Amino acid sequence: MTVQKKTPKRAPMNPQYIRPARVQEVFGIHRSTLYRWAEAEKRRAHNGNCEPRLRLYKRGAMTFVKAAELESFITSGMTA
Repeated sequence: MTVQKKTPKRAPMNPQYIRPARVQEVFGIHRSTLYRWAEAEKRRAHNGNCEPRLRLYKRGAMTFVKAAELESFITSGMTA
């Protein structure tokens, strides 16, 4: 008699951090657009002496973006 392990059902994951390559499938924007927005925010924050609203995070050679930051940036109209 074989015993089968039951795998627990998991709720769909809402990732906290996502890779730029997945941004297109999650948010519908191209990864180069993400890099362009992040660079513009970095310059805006530096010139205005404030925190950037969208930032890229590095972990070794991998780059990530916070999904909540990107969603907030998109919904705010990207110009606030």
